[in-house]
Amino acid sequence: MIVFCSGLKRSGSTLLYNAVRLVLMSSGKPFKGLGYRHAAQLSEEFSRLQNLANSETIVLIKTHDVSYLVKSGLLEDNITFCSLRSPLGIAKSGMRMFGWTEDAAIRYLEQASADLRHLRETEAEVYLAEFEWFSQHLADLVEFVSEKLGVHLDP
Repeated sequence: MIVFCSGLKRSGSTLLYNAVRLVLMSSGKPFKGLGYRHAAQLSEEFSRLQNLANSETIVLIKTHDVSYLVKSGLLEDNITFCSLRSPLGIAKSGMRMFGWTEDAAIRYLEQASADLRHLRETEAEVYLAEFEWFSQHLADLVEFVSEKLGVHLDP
């Protein structure tokens, strides 16, 4: 099985990825964390990823390329946790942290809208988590992730 941690840039996807990674580490289940992959890398590794999806080892991947995941079919038969954050909050953060221009922020928001539409249209197993919630409720996030992955963590 592949577990994707996805989300728009600046939406908390790294925090989400690390929470899922810690759950898997604590569970004792075999897993392989591949870190961040962009669409081109996912495309290059497509066959390998399909083979890994059928193995006993859980593969954990972080990506921001939600549209590619939906279009490629990689979401099917796998689990995706997706972080959500207000697109306006993301745009403000990008402008403040990275000096995005208004035009860059608008282009980003347009892509973000398309990505969210793709996620809502897929029939794959996708769990959405709001950054504002899970950044303040990490214990609840760990419990939620454990339940969805079917792993038991000792208290």
